[in-house]
Amino acid sequence: MLVLAWVPLLLFAFPAADRRPTESLFVAMAAMAAAILIMRYEGLYLSRLCAVRAIEVRLIFRSSVYTALGLVLLDKAVFVNLETTLLLKETFIGAGAMLALLVIERSVFRAVLRSTRQSGARAREVIVLGAGSHAARLVSVIGDHPDYGMRVAGVLGDIDDARRNGLDDLWLGTIDQVERIAVDTDVTGVVLSASASEHPDITVLVKRLQGRGIHVQVSNGLAGFDVQRIRQLHIAREPMIYLEQSSPRRIDHLAKRLIDLAISVTVLTLLSPVLLAIAIAIKTDRGPVFFKQVRVGKNGKHFKVLKFRTMVVDAEKRLAEIAAANERSGPLFKMDVDPRVTKVGRILRLSSLDEVPQLFNVLSGKMSIVGPRPALPKEVLEFDDDLRRRELVKPGITGLWQVEARDSPSFDAYRRLDLFYVDNWTVMGDFEIMLDTFEHLLGRIVRAVRGEPTQVAHATTEAPPAVASLALETPVLTRVPNTPAAPSTTATGTPGTEMVGVAQRSA
Repeated sequence: MLVLAWVPLLLFAFPAADRRPTESLFVAMAAMAAAILIMRYEGLYLSRLCAVRAIEVRLIFRSSVYTALGLVLLDKAVFVNLETTLLLKETFIGAGAMLALLVIERSVFRAVLRSTRQSGARAREVIVLGAGSHAARLVSVIGDHPDYGMRVAGVLGDIDDARRNGLDDLWLGTIDQVERIAVDTDVTGVVLSASASEHPDITVLVKRLQGRGIHVQVSNGLAGFDVQRIRQLHIAREPMIYLEQSSPRRIDHLAKRLIDLAISVTVLTLLSPVLLAIAIAIKTDRGPVFFKQVRVGKNGKHFKVLKFRTMVVDAEKRLAEIAAANERSGPLFKMDVDPRVTKVGRILRLSSLDEVPQLFNVLSGKMSIVGPRPALPKEVLEFDDDLRRRELVKPGITGLWQVEARDSPSFDAYRRLDLFYVDNWTVMGDFEIMLDTFEHLLGRIVRAVRGEPTQVAHATTEAPPAVASLALETPVLTRVPNTPAAPSTTATGTPGTEMVGVAQRSA
């Protein structure tokens, strides 16, 4: 990426720079060397920093700026003595190209890595210290998000606590034994739950682990706070954190709406020939072009969400024919290759083009580009008052659940991520989710090219009835036994012509 950013620019873009090709290559090599050194200094080769997208992009931006400033200094101190020149506009155009290309390259890499980790590969094993309720939550969160590349090898703590919290199968011993067990199990890191910090020798144990090269992560016991709101503080050298208030301004709401309008108009205009072709292709299969369904929007108001139809018209009637091929246990039905999905529908689902008509919902102000997934009225009846806070913001075409836990059947993940978005949303956070959406889509395409399932099945966990049908026209991933799924409707209002399913996650 650095070669693409600097070499063409310095060789061909500005002939008036009055440099020989060899001099331009020398300047380009100096720029690339400076960039790599600065990126290493900024920590861009440390996964613990780059795991958070917002931090990674900020570090890339800083590295690009520092590279430009470094070249300005080199020009004044070195290049001038070599009788060569470097134009100021070349410096900052190159830094901008470096920023854009590195963000794209790392997004592609992240998508491929996420796809690989979803399949269980490229994961490092860790031990969770503590066996209480918070430790159980950490185990659940790590299991719900395999794309972060962690796998729990076991937990350490009181055996009675482990049994009470359903962790007895993972229990390996007490916290006092952590050093020996970490070495014996060959784990690369440990995660401290909030209760583990109360152990009298925890400081000594952590220092011993670090002395053996084992990574240590500490949970503060809080949930639902964005890392961008956390500030490092200390009192008498005791490490502490300060939580900034989350209070979006009126200008932030205005910016969000303007971004929604700009993206919707641009995408619909650019894709209008494609959308027309899709509509014609769906119509040749007979039946309505669009799939419509009543959903709950901001402040509890109902509206009809719009999508391209991807299943055959008699999808519900044909369910009995393929029941034997069910890839899930119990009353749920899930097939990675569902024969009821049309040929056009498979392409639309893989590329997410079936979601594009929802941009008309965005233009009308009923939805946003980013937000919680719009819920069915029947689901909302099952939500408690806390989860109903998701109605404080507009539902979105994409959101935290879609990009982080769409394949997870965990209702806790769906709940956690929706409430996290409501409590922490920012304009920059929306941009990050849009970028993650691109990576998620790319990851699905990678899995499809590899011949792997595009939706990775996780271990099924029991969830409340509200988990049924949380996503538009997606296969059911989880449902409480003996709980009927909500009927779906098509553009004509006929029940049962499209399968409505579940797949939402929490944060």
